[in-house]
Amino acid sequence: MKTKILLFCLTLSCLFGFAKTPLKQDYNYILHGHIIGQKDGIVVLQKWVNYKSVIDTVKVRKGNFTFKGYINEPISAGIGNNHETIWLNKGVMHVTINANGKSKPIVKGSKTHDEYQLLESLTANKRREEYTKAKKQFIKSHPDSYISALSLYALTANDELSLDENMAIFNNLQKNIQNSSYGKEIKTILDKKKKNRIGVQAPEFEAKEQSKYWQANGSKDTLRLQDLKGKVILMDFWAYYCGPCVGTFPKLKEIYNKYHTKGLEIVAVNFDFRNNISEWKNAIIRHGIENWHHVNVAEEFTPNRIKNSDIYANYHVQAIPRKILIDKNGIIQGNWVATNEEIEKEVEAKIEELINQ
Repeated sequence: MKTKILLFCLTLSCLFGFAKTPLKQDYNYILHGHIIGQKDGIVVLQKWVNYKSVIDTVKVRKGNFTFKGYINEPISAGIGNNHETIWLNKGVMHVTINANGKSKPIVKGSKTHDEYQLLESLTANKRREEYTKAKKQFIKSHPDSYISALSLYALTANDELSLDENMAIFNNLQKNIQNSSYGKEIKTILDKKKKNRIGVQAPEFEAKEQSKYWQANGSKDTLRLQDLKGKVILMDFWAYYCGPCVGTFPKLKEIYNKYHTKGLEIVAVNFDFRNNISEWKNAIIRHGIENWHHVNVAEEFTPNRIKNSDIYANYHVQAIPRKILIDKNGIIQGNWVATNEEIEKEVEAKIEELINQ
């Protein structure tokens, strides 16, 4: 078997499963396969392991092939020319695929793949509200399933559940599922959401000040939340390529000019996971927002290198634009995602209320 490692770029909240280097044995799963319409050549199995794409290839002999490998828990993989999704379990499995990709793989011996197919059938052709409802019902009725962890991760990351409902569903999962790779990601997001609730102390952060205005007029090159104590702080999460984010700037500049001398500071947080620094800094100048504080959501976007002091470590932001409003005592008083005229009015009204306190 030939194995090749390819780097695969993902946001930090998106995982496809973990595996570890074999210790006592060379493999703990066997996947026997048959490919219709292909007698020889090779077949490809692409697994997702530790933020990387692991590609295995084996020879096809008389239409048959066998993969062997080691996994820590069930993981998803793409098989064949069309990279059809299958789920691998520990143990012996069998799969039948079609070389022309005109039919879905038939998998036997994988409980997780059976559950994956069941969820697919339950959510097929459903509108968003019905789709979410079907997912929740599946999770509640399958607390021992890794597919439940995957599904709840998606609902959690996309803010489709209230925090209380989210925690209740998570707590209903079996412990081994809570401790799976997806389960750990869910817990990380829930912990962030708890820290971002209205009425709680805003988490401290430390980030390099990127505003030339504040570099010239401030006393520090590093911005900390505690440096702004006594101010009303609007954290604005954005990216240079985000049209709705940029669309809020005219109103934000109006708000800044009206309330800055009264104690308002805007901390614009760059949420560009591609980390294109030059585009970010050019956009700051192009849109005329140099007078705001500008910081990166994280010093490095490399998985497993997020520091506890990074904004990303303690603030949950899945979609932008997002705004978090903090009062003079460091308490979170507002948290908005997306934007429209109603939200803009609500943000300004809340700022005025806090300024006048």
